[in-house]
Amino acid sequence: MTALFGFTQPGFTQNSINLKEMQQLADQGNVEAQYNMGVIYDRGISVPKNGSKAVEYYSKSAQQEYGDALFNLGELYRQGGYVKQDYKKAVEYFQKAAQQGNVTALLNLGLMYCEGKGVQKDTKKGFEFIQKAALLNDPTAQFNLGVIYGKGELVSKDQEKSIEWITKSADQRFVRAQLYLGLIYGQGKIIKQNPEKAEHYIKAACQNHSQEACDIVNSIDSES
Repeated sequence: MTALFGFTQPGFTQNSINLKEMQQLADQGNVEAQYNMGVIYDRGISVPKNGSKAVEYYSKSAQQEYGDALFNLGELYRQGGYVKQDYKKAVEYFQKAAQQGNVTALLNLGLMYCEGKGVQKDTKKGFEFIQKAALLNDPTAQFNLGVIYGKGELVSKDQEKSIEWITKSADQRFVRAQLYLGLIYGQGKIIKQNPEKAEHYIKAACQNHSQEACDIVNSIDSES
């Protein structure tokens, strides 16, 4: 099956507060502060990375059913490293995160079902999760749904729906979608060639830090 994209971790919920105050709030049981301290130790923001502390704070926040903490714990178990890799636990945390309204958790559940990781492989159920996340406006899910329709591997091939969903994703600045649209509008094989749209999406992807897109922009500039 074509590689899909997901498994991203959300970042801070509070940006204006300093580390000491965050620590105090976390120790007082503030669920968002506990989550944020998990992110700080997970990513090594202003402190050395510390996996055990990241897991500790994520777990405290997750015990209070905080969706992003549940999601990030799912990611840690999916990846392994800070904790022993455990796809079943990852799925459990993604399910709990989805129940708390974390849309990306729906996408990741879809990917886990499509790949048969932590659950019995069920591409129909996987597609349903990805579609639900896309309908809830998750740009990565929208891109994945577009890829699925374009390849026709889980559903009947439908290029019109493929372009529709990938465009929705690109309009939310998902860089893979921007680059993809830039390429196909430039090539004119999948969709009617449109140099203006090709330039628009390639430049958007470059501004969104796609090196491949920037290389294309630079090559065009050097030829003109």
